[in-house]
Amino acid sequence: MSNREILTALSPCSDGLARAAESHTLREWWETSTTRSDMLWLVGKVHSKGSLSRRRLVHVAVRCAETVAHLIPPAALPLLADLSAWTHGADDVDLTATRNALLNVRHAAYAAAYAAAAAADAAAADAAYDAACAAYAAADAAYDAACAAYAAAYAADAAYDAAYAAAYAAYAAAYAADAAVADFCAAITDDAAMCDVIRDAIGIDEVCAALGLDPDQGVV
Repeated sequence: MSNREILTALSPCSDGLARAAESHTLREWWETSTTRSDMLWLVGKVHSKGSLSRRRLVHVAVRCAETVAHLIPPAALPLLADLSAWTHGADDVDLTATRNALLNVRHAAYAAAYAAAAAADAAAADAAYDAACAAYAAADAAYDAACAAYAAAYAADAAYDAAYAAAYAAYAAAYAADAAVADFCAAITDDAAMCDVIRDAIGIDEVCAALGLDPDQGVV
């Protein structure tokens, strides 16, 4: 099977597949990618094949979140510390409770952003909007990098994986509808740094070996 056939069977998003196809080889794509969601998705698939432990997967996710620690809501920081401790061998961390707590922090950040924007008068509208966007970005940095990749650890459960994928797709579509918010968030979250973290943690040869891909061929 070709790389495209193998990747297509894993149900990637069309944009992610198109980005990979722009490079001559998968190795080139992996070494130059600046889109953390594409890389985390593929790492999650490696985990679902049993070739990457849950601890290692969550470790990568937490390290990604740490690159934007200055943006993360304070309430999320001890939760990320708990996840980090678990990846280093601590067995007294309730992963489900931690994930749910991170989700609550995300919802609170969104609510605060909406409230700030709604309460702004005309003179402060721009500043409030920027604050709202920053809150979105911070919540996403904490939740998407740490929690979304953690959720991929349940990829072996097809029902959970499908439900999560559907929910995330709906969220992404709604979020992307506001181009101004998306552009602002992209400007203050460093996807490139997160991609470097992922590359440091797992190489393309390991990824390809787990999924049956050829790193020295493209997506054709």
